Amino acid sequence: RPSKKDLNNVLWAADQAEVKWLRPVIEFALETAMRRSEITRLAWYDVDVDNGVLRVADGKNGYDRTISLSPRAIELLEAQRAASGVLITEATHHTVWGITTNQLYMCWKRCKKRAGTDMRFHDFRHEAASRFFEKGFTPIEVATMTGHKTMSQVMRYSHDDLNTMAKKWGQ
Repeated sequence: RPSKKDLNNVLWAADQAEVKWLRPVIEFALETAMRRSEITRLAWYDVDVDNGVLRVADGKNGYDRTISLSPRAIELLEAQRAASGVLITEATHHTVWGITTNQLYMCWKRCKKRAGTDMRFHDFRHEAASRFFEKGFTPIEVATMTGHKTMSQVMRYSHDDLNTMAKKWGQ
């Protein structure tokens, strides 16, 4: 799991990037636990902001999944829609971020160098899943969001500590 310092450095470095989409994409990854390729393939017709969900088409395991969106993820999508000029009622095949997986990969490489970290983009997925657990989502709910098929895969992201468990007992 990335440290707070690494996350802050990465966000600062993303703000320094020539492209304006990098920081929102990173924040979106932290809110959704989506993979880099899933983010770059996400099309507007897969997004339902009114109901707070989006469809991840053809995930890594070959299945579609529908995930619930956090308020911050919705804000990021609405800002991107406004910036891109896509009409809300438009069923369009345009991708949300308008970038390729390779473009994101290359920008991420420059960003992490600027931030002085060896983080991988995939670490945002791990961080997001860990945050889901911290918010009280059940393992099944986290699996729904991440697309994992087995509980052993999902539980790699659970980092409960003894203090958190003591609070649940009311101590």
